[in-house]
Amino acid sequence: AKAPRIAIEDVTPRVDGGRFAVRRIVGERVAIEANVFGEGHDRIAVTLQLRAPGGTQWSERPMLALGNDRWRALMPLPVMGTHQARVVAWRDVYGSFVDELTKKRDAGRDVTLEVEEGRRLLAARTARGDAGRTLRALAERLVGAPVEEAVAALLDPATVAAMAATDPRPFETQS
Repeated sequence: AKAPRIAIEDVTPRVDGGRFAVRRIVGERVAIEANVFGEGHDRIAVTLQLRAPGGTQWSERPMLALGNDRWRALMPLPVMGTHQARVVAWRDVYGSFVDELTKKRDAGRDVTLEVEEGRRLLAARTARGDAGRTLRALAERLVGAPVEEAVAALLDPATVAAMAATDPRPFETQS
């Protein structure tokens, strides 16, 4: 059960299988790509983490799905020196929920149970700060709300963004 559930493969660019650093010119942006996939049908989230020369903190930018399990992000090179990059992926629980809810709603299916599932996902978010409080308050407002109103709130881009920002990142894997 503790085995990795997400694979990150074929990260490019690379020189001689990764034995040597890739070289570029200051000011360029390097396209980093990787094949990233997981078992099952759940959605995954993929980011590119970057660290500038001499830096101690990683910054992060989302990678975009190109199709067929290939992902891409651009890495800026603002200063001279050795930049570090790594691909990070995890199971996107709320993204999977949104995908399933959207499909069922669009097919005209009853989504009452899915609304309750979404409400519980919001209520279970233990993030601190404004995002966590906002999500838990929304979960309370959805109790007994009309299904159409609840679906709109669960699929609202602000809700999706807040859930992504507070994601506990289950099964996180790094390249």
